Amino acid sequence: MKQGIFTLLLIVVTTVVSGGFYLWMGTTPDGTTFHELYKGGQVVIVLMALILMVIAYIVERMIALN
Repeated sequence: MKQGIFTLLLIVVTTVVSGGFYLWMGTTPDGTTFHELYKGGQVVIVLMALILMVIAYIVERMIALN
C-alpha cells in the first residue's frame, strides 16, 4: 500500500473512531471522567485522533522493519 493512501486512510479512520468515542463520552453521567473530557470540546477529537495515529504509525513501522 502506498504511504499516501495509508496516511489518508489512517486520518479518516482515526477521526471517525475518535468522533464516535467523543459522542459516547457525552452520554455518560455528569461528574464522571469521560463526561469531564467531553466538556473539553472539539479539540478532544483532534487529540484522540493524533494519539491513535501515533500508535498506528509505530505498529506499522514495527511490522515494516521486521
